[in-house]
Amino acid sequence: MKIKTLITPILLGITFFACADNGFKKSESGLLYKIIKENSGNKIGVVDSDIMMLNLSYYTENDSLVFSSKERPEGFVYIPLLKEEYRGDIMEGLKMLHVGDSAVFKVVADSFFTKNAMTEVPPGIKKGSHLIFYVGVIDIKSRQQLVEEQMGQRRESNDEIERYRLEEAPARQAYLESNGITDKPKESGLIYNEILAGKGPKAQKNKRVYVHYAGFLLNGRKFDSSYDRGEPIDFVLGTGQVIAGWDEGISYMNVGTKAKLIIPSLLAYGSNGTPSIPPFSTLVFEVELVKMDE
Repeated sequence: MKIKTLITPILLGITFFACADNGFKKSESGLLYKIIKENSGNKIGVVDSDIMMLNLSYYTENDSLVFSSKERPEGFVYIPLLKEEYRGDIMEGLKMLHVGDSAVFKVVADSFFTKNAMTEVPPGIKKGSHLIFYVGVIDIKSRQQLVEEQMGQRRESNDEIERYRLEEAPARQAYLESNGITDKPKESGLIYNEILAGKGPKAQKNKRVYVHYAGFLLNGRKFDSSYDRGEPIDFVLGTGQVIAGWDEGISYMNVGTKAKLIIPSLLAYGSNGTPSIPPFSTLVFEVELVKMDE
């Protein structure tokens, strides 16, 4: 539903309010509102085009949750303040608030979905009913401030990635020296360090192979292991189903072989990394070719 991109919340303690109008005030346009917390030290006014950083959740009149910013990874949402388009617009209520304030608003569901969320009223929400919004203001920024901050964050991210790139080769060399590994890199850059020679058939391209493994960063942190799961991984060798360093490294092995693959980032996850692997990470895999299909 598109509405989930619209607003942000903190659950502001819904026990104090159960869809009644007790304690609510009504603006001239008909918006029902209740200020829960007012931060007297942050009375900087807002203008159209400012961006609010909010904790927000909203419910139907029967207390069914429609949206909560707590469900988002970052835990909040950014909402641009726009000109009110209808009587009782939620925008009017947001413009009453300052940093540190919290409030509850009642907004007609039809108007909110069609005007603010730009979508139809979802099934299960009765037309003419109200939505109850719980709002906490974390920060208020101008569009220019937000753009400048985001650009700064991107620059910091790019600087960090460049640091990873510059550190990869020295870190890999230090790992090889500290572990006494003297095997020369293959033409691709892969370092194949055989630990135990297997006596089974040689791995063949386009054959399904079964491999037990444990994967580590150069600092020794384990990020994955088939041993921990109790079964090997299987894939068709040489067809790109695994990272390039695996397709090459396993091709040097016989069934029963145990080896260590030191795989430069170029043959692994490159400049992108993964959630558990930083960009430009040389990876170390302890691998065992368990079997190969006929």
